[in-house]
Amino acid sequence: MFAQSIGFDVLTLNSSDRAIETFLSFCPDFVILDLMLPAKDGLAVLQEILTTGSSARIILTSGLPDIRQRLAARVPSAAPPHVTVLRKPYCLDDLLAVLRGGEIGVDQHAMVS
Repeated sequence: MFAQSIGFDVLTLNSSDRAIETFLSFCPDFVILDLMLPAKDGLAVLQEILTTGSSARIILTSGLPDIRQRLAARVPSAAPPHVTVLRKPYCLDDLLAVLRGGEIGVDQHAMVS
C-alpha cells in the first residue's frame, strides 16, 4: 500500500458498517474514503466523521463524474476545509500532492475505507 511505503501507519476497512467506531478508536490523521461503499456510502460516513469534530483530513475519492455535486448536496458546507476531492483514476503523484498539500507528516496515521 502506497501510504505505508512512505511511512504512514495504515488501517484498511472493507466495509463502512464499522467505519465510525473504528475512526473513533484509531484516531487517524487522514482518511481516504471512497464514495461507493457496501452498507453506507462514503458521503454518509463523511457526514458522521464531520459530526465528531475531528480535524482529520479526509480525501473523498470516486470515479463518478458528479462527486462534487453529491458532496455539495449532502454535506452542509460543500467544501469543509479538511475535505479534499480526488477523482479516480488518479496517479500516486496526485495522492502524494494532496498529502503534502496539507499539514500531514509521515509520522501520522491513515485510515482507508
